[in-house]
Amino acid sequence: MKKVTILLLGLFLFAGCETVIDKPTIETAVNKAEKLQTMTDELQGLVAYMGQAYADANIVSADNLEKIKAIQAATDKVQAEFAKVLSAIKTSTYDPNDDNVETSLNLVMTAAGAISTKYSGAIIATVSLILLLYRLFKKSKAFTEVVMGNEVAKAKLPPESRAIFKDAQTLMQSESTTKMVKSETA
Repeated sequence: MKKVTILLLGLFLFAGCETVIDKPTIETAVNKAEKLQTMTDELQGLVAYMGQAYADANIVSADNLEKIKAIQAATDKVQAEFAKVLSAIKTSTYDPNDDNVETSLNLVMTAAGAISTKYSGAIIATVSLILLLYRLFKKSKAFTEVVMGNEVAKAKLPPESRAIFKDAQTLMQSESTTKMVKSETA
């Protein structure tokens, strides 16, 4: 049931989603999913009514009617979990500076935290680790791009300007500058 809930979340919330996953997109998707749940409730009511009517007319056996009720009970369980996930996603806050991958991973952690399963903690820990590694990768990639940009700029400079650039680089890489940057970003 838990796997079905997470699968349904992914399928219904972000099917046909825009290229950017932001707060308005998430809210729109949650609203659509809530409407889907209402429609599912209405459909279940209709199926229950028709099943009982067919049973009363001896078209459907009592055995088959019990199967219908069992399917509806299972659907109710999934819907209850799905409602918890939707509520958690709706009330969560998201960083507008995050990209789609970060936002998606945060949504998975929110969903895992909302459902009650023995694997929720493991899912959250795993996704947190993936998110941390992804952010480190982004930072290292950005740093590499800055270094490459500096090297290209330095190569285009006249020889006398290269010395000034080298002095500036030495200052930027000094221990005091590193301490200052660490204190600013901590």
